[in-house]
Amino acid sequence: MPDAAPERVVLRRKGPANQARANVYWPTFDDSDAQRTRSMALLNAVFDLKLTERLREREGLTYSASNAASESDVYPDYGYLYVGADVRIETVDQTYAAINELAADLASGAISEDEVLRARRPLIEQIENAMENNGAWMSWLSQSWSHPQRLDRIRSLRGDYESVSREQLVDLAATYLSPERSWRVTILPRDTE
Repeated sequence: MPDAAPERVVLRRKGPANQARANVYWPTFDDSDAQRTRSMALLNAVFDLKLTERLREREGLTYSASNAASESDVYPDYGYLYVGADVRIETVDQTYAAINELAADLASGAISEDEVLRARRPLIEQIENAMENNGAWMSWLSQSWSHPQRLDRIRSLRGDYESVSREQLVDLAATYLSPERSWRVTILPRDTE
């Protein structure tokens, strides 16, 4: 991950003259600790709820913001949490400000137990569905040949998500989601150069 920079990186693309994309990346960690990785996935799910409520429903900046947590199982210490949104050019700064505020809110503890429940429930449902799916088991078991510790990760999957506390999510957000740690990429149309 590149070092955090105070100025955003600007990339140009072909496309509609009034459309931009605002992206924020926060470096996190690798996939070596299953509990920590699953805690970050739950934090990402809470962030998703807040992004929808703020960027779509309250401010009308985008129909759907995207976000993801990604932890490498190959590169040590490499991972990131990402937020991106397709927005109108004139709302890029407003979008970054809203994303910053949401990240700061998460880090300051503005996560309700209801939000944790609303974020956790779909993850648990996905796990339950996967446990009944041959494709999921084929994928999980195929990885266990070269990484036998993956079997323990399968066994702990549901329990790990169920055990993550609101306080753990706040601690993760406070550790990783500061603006000083972020890397921003704005994608603009070539016509606005």
